[in-house]
Amino acid sequence: MKTVSVKLDDYVLSLLNSEAKKRKVTRMEIIRSSIIKFLLSTSDAEDLEYIKNHKNDKLVGFDKVFK
Repeated sequence: MKTVSVKLDDYVLSLLNSEAKKRKVTRMEIIRSSIIKFLLSTSDAEDLEYIKNHKNDKLVGFDKVFK
């Protein structure tokens, strides 16, 4: 196994911390499983379903999100 260095901003790190705490796993396990799920996705069905479910979501501005 090789190490990959990734820089994350505080917002993403905070999301990872809260998700890891909720699931009682490490941040690395969440990152690893997300990458594997992304790479193994062989169809666009999930992407299309996500777009269908969220196409009417209201976008939040960058400044508001990262304050």
